[in-house]
Amino acid sequence: GAPLVKLTGGTGSGATGYAVLTGGVVTSVVVTSPGIGYSPGDTLTATFFGGGAATAATSVTGIAVAANTSGGMTFKGSGVTTLTGPSTYTGATLVSAGTLLVNGSLGDTAVTVESTATLGGTNGTFGSGAASVTVDEGGTLAPGPSAGTLSVNGSVSINGTYAFEYDGGTNSADLLDVNGTLTLNNATLSLVDLLGDSYTLNDKFTLVAYDLLSPGSMFNGFADDTLYTFNGGTWLFDYNDTTAGSNGGVGNNYITITAIPEPAAALLGSLGLLALLRRRRNS
Repeated sequence: GAPLVKLTGGTGSGATGYAVLTGGVVTSVVVTSPGIGYSPGDTLTATFFGGGAATAATSVTGIAVAANTSGGMTFKGSGVTTLTGPSTYTGATLVSAGTLLVNGSLGDTAVTVESTATLGGTNGTFGSGAASVTVDEGGTLAPGPSAGTLSVNGSVSINGTYAFEYDGGTNSADLLDVNGTLTLNNATLSLVDLLGDSYTLNDKFTLVAYDLLSPGSMFNGFADDTLYTFNGGTWLFDYNDTTAGSNGGVGNNYITITAIPEPAAALLGSLGLLALLRRRRNS
């Protein structure tokens, strides 16, 4: 049988493993438990014992410890956790309660935002192409606090709430950049004017920039190319806009809202123009 292995050295303890035999020769060591307290760059020594025969102990040195990039993270509790700087792990990220603000970057991790939890951040970036963000029913995706941008290089699926804040009359607004596929499963849209019902006609904001939109995707109660009144104004929704709003957006397609005159005001303006033209003809 294969020799028993004892791993020693480095700054940690508790690492265990076994030897792999090929043609009666030890060709590799498989680490079965990473132990605790080791640092990238630690060098371990593997000492072999027995293997079914009374042989003298032999050893191999120079086993390098690499950074742990596959572990995941779980965020619990009712408070706010803020991540700054780069995080390169690729295991799953679970936001089960409270608020996680990503102001730095995460690796190609699968992020799940559970019910009552919130994911936000300012200038936060997720992954390099294989990241994913899934917002469960009851969970919230809210760039910011205040106006902020989140960029996901991968896919985003929203089953809960997308909270969007904007400053009416300015270019300041939240933004979600999805460099991949966006899926809206009858998601709830929360629209908040930070200045309080203040806007300028023709204000246009990008809610989400995306590469691909899954068929049937929409926010609950907001259809494409339809007028809606909220926050003191009348806004046109466009799920397939090819021009970004004043807050920008990276991609080829955009979900936008544009402030337009109320239909009654537009009609009165048209009637006034028609009356003016008639007076000119009669003069």
